[in-house]
Amino acid sequence: MQWVLERTLHPGTVCRRLALWLHNSPSMKAQLLISFVAAVGLLAGCATTANVPRVNYPVTYNVQVGNTQVATNVGGQNLNVAATQQVEVEPGEPLYYRVNSPVDVTVSVYEVASTGDRSLLGQMRGTSFTTSVMPSTRAVEFSFAAAQANSAGTLQFTLSDEPIAATGNLAE
Repeated sequence: MQWVLERTLHPGTVCRRLALWLHNSPSMKAQLLISFVAAVGLLAGCATTANVPRVNYPVTYNVQVGNTQVATNVGGQNLNVAATQQVEVEPGEPLYYRVNSPVDVTVSVYEVASTGDRSLLGQMRGTSFTTSVMPSTRAVEFSFAAAQANSAGTLQFTLSDEPIAATGNLAE
């Protein structure tokens, strides 16, 4: 290979010499072919999927929620930001969740189809509740919004594939 790279002044000469070198080196052709096939095989295995995390249950998230009422000369404006969390689930299996919040929150649960379309699966409102849903899709999205004006806080949100006791421990 060093011999081929010595003549860089004439690009045509370099290409001809490289072609001649490859023609006279059958083992190099095999090595290049094997390297090419290996690179294609590695790249083929790099297909991406949606950014929906696979969860090892039980898991607890700390979620910030807030709602601010702003008064302006044109009237009140409500700035409500909803936090969301998507997780991958097993369709047809119950998914249990618990919310403990310092402020009144609305939790909406959506099934997320492979096309990205969402459909409401359930909704709860309060400061503390434990319930379950039975999704029919592989992804579920939870949306958290403060229900009252001028309220904010950090809630605890627990997910499990087993029933959750009201005290916070998994039911036996």
